[in-house]
Amino acid sequence: MDRNRSVIIGICGAVISLIVVFTILINLPDKPRESELDKAIKERITPTVIPESRSENEKVLQTLNGNTKYFLQTYYVNANDHENLSETEYIIPSRFVTYTRDELQDYIDGYMENMPLSEYLDGLIDYEIIDFSKNKLVLRKTYASDWNKENEYYLCDEDGEVVVYYNDKKTVYEYTGMKTNDLSDEDRIKIKIGYYVSDEEELYSLLESFSS
Repeated sequence: MDRNRSVIIGICGAVISLIVVFTILINLPDKPRESELDKAIKERITPTVIPESRSENEKVLQTLNGNTKYFLQTYYVNANDHENLSETEYIIPSRFVTYTRDELQDYIDGYMENMPLSEYLDGLIDYEIIDFSKNKLVLRKTYASDWNKENEYYLCDEDGEVVVYYNDKKTVYEYTGMKTNDLSDEDRIKIKIGYYVSDEEELYSLLESFSS
């Protein structure tokens, strides 16, 4: 009799334990649902990669070609005898075809560093890209040539001789008979490039220094 009672008590205890455990499990809070943002962060969305073909097309769009319309602007600083700014359309130079903007800028930088003598004498002070695309190219050259009108004379080298012109660079003032090879290196370079002087006093002072 006591044995049966112990078995019954044991069974009842086990049933009660199961009921308690089941009740606890039922009352546990639900696991929060993963938000779309958390999901996106977890998956670490891969950025969109531009296909190689598209990248190549973009490069082509930034390259000049034979059909590119080419305009050259000429700007004169404080000009009185002509328009300050003018623009002329030309056939695009063959050297520019296939140039990118960076390649064109390199060409312009080199042009300014090794400027043709005629451009120097005309007073070129700036050369820049105004507009660049495969359809249209606009460049601008800026000149400050009017500054030399304040000077009265112009010295230059003609066939190895120092010749003095008036500031129009066309009318001869004097053939000096001085040979450029007899000048110092610095003076010879100045004469080769062309040299302005303001008045007669400065002119003869300069010529005297050449002969000394």
